[in-house]
Amino acid sequence: MTKIGEGKFHPPEPQKPEQDLKACAEKFRKYLGDYKLADTPTDKKLAQERMKSELSLMDLAAENAKKKTRVQEQKVAKDFKFFEVNPSPTNLEALEHDLNTLKESLD
Repeated sequence: MTKIGEGKFHPPEPQKPEQDLKACAEKFRKYLGDYKLADTPTDKKLAQERMKSELSLMDLAAENAKKKTRVQEQKVAKDFKFFEVNPSPTNLEALEHDLNTLKESLD
């Protein structure tokens, strides 16, 4: 008979905040790509809502990550606010640039 704690199941180790943030950034990037490929205003709005949701998760993960990473995440948040108001190519490019910088800081 197996006693508690002797089984083969071991819960996964919790991820580091930097790993959580990196995963969130990748999902955000996917939704950004969905936005760029969207054909209808409804699809664009859905992609923006997903980006907004993922940004909230990025914010939580960034709170637990290094200060440098937090500053970079705040740049992404600021760019996204500008993008929400005016989804111009310039604002889209700035958002992608800061998202790439964030990802590189996590590697």
